[in-house]
Amino acid sequence: MTLKVDPGMLEQFARAVAGAAREITEVDLTTPFAESQTAAPGTDLSNVCVTACDAGIAALQNLCLRLSEVAEIAHGTAGNYDVTESDFVGMLSELDIPR
Repeated sequence: MTLKVDPGMLEQFARAVAGAAREITEVDLTTPFAESQTAAPGTDLSNVCVTACDAGIAALQNLCLRLSEVAEIAHGTAGNYDVTESDFVGMLSELDIPR
């Protein structure tokens, strides 16, 4: 089976996904955690906030990377030609997605 590539739509998709990735890089994840660290003196909340913040930052970085890779694939395949479904799925599958 082949997929008919609409170069304009694929390029528009690539720009939208790349834009979402850029917006993610602007998210301030540290401030809420930093402000919460002193909310419950005498507890382990401060350490929990640091751990949660680190995990959140790692997750957002991973999401941003994945979106950037999808945008790059879409941008790179926006030529006016047919691509087989298996080729397209293969390109997406090459992303390092946890299983």
